[in-house]
Amino acid sequence: MLRGQQVCKRFGGIMASNNIDFQIGRKEIVALIGPNGAGKTTLFNLVSGMFPVTSGKILFNDQEITGLKPHNIQRMGISRTFQLVRPFMEMTALENVMVGLMFGRARGIGVAEARLKAPKFLEMVGMSDRMDKKAKELTFAERKTVELALAIATEPSLILLDEFIAGMNPTEALWATNLMKMIRDDLGISLFWVEHVMTAVMDISDRIVVLNYGQKIAEGTPSEIAHNQSVIDAYLGTESGREVVDAAQS
Repeated sequence: MLRGQQVCKRFGGIMASNNIDFQIGRKEIVALIGPNGAGKTTLFNLVSGMFPVTSGKILFNDQEITGLKPHNIQRMGISRTFQLVRPFMEMTALENVMVGLMFGRARGIGVAEARLKAPKFLEMVGMSDRMDKKAKELTFAERKTVELALAIATEPSLILLDEFIAGMNPTEALWATNLMKMIRDDLGISLFWVEHVMTAVMDISDRIVVLNYGQKIAEGTPSEIAHNQSVIDAYLGTESGREVVDAAQS
């Protein structure tokens, strides 16, 4: 579905993404992991069109999207959430999802129809009882969930999910992983997922891509990655690294 070929991004003298190849299949959860500064969010920004690619190609359903504007990529079927949650804070949860229905699809709908359809997406993510609350009144986890509901409402075949579980307590994290599996299994939406919570990554990912200093250093199943010495070395001395080692030993 999504393929990157020798993708590079240079900021002045810094190569933030260095000849990265990647691919995401249908109904697949692919985690993108690596230490802070490894280039994970940069790669998301390249896929979503927020940053121009220095060289290389990105293709979606065999159509090149390199250089397209973010709104055009969105309407082709790639939606996105953000590490720094960005709902419309003065709007209700319902109104936030309405925005996705009206403007995030290849063919938008009117206000009245969006108001009728939006509740089902909030129900889908367990937010029915919060739909009339303004985003600024919601908890951090709830804001993340509203942003995900908005992304689903745009009818994507792929969602770029940036640290969805980070900052959640264990109960919220378990609920979030179950929600992600439902999105893949029941809705048929693929997830390309940046995350630092390694227990969750190892639990639900179909494949894992590992970046370090802007380069891909490994790719494989959770079991393969947990036993990969290059990955363990890249995380050495970090909390995430200890989680990877623990996963390898479990």
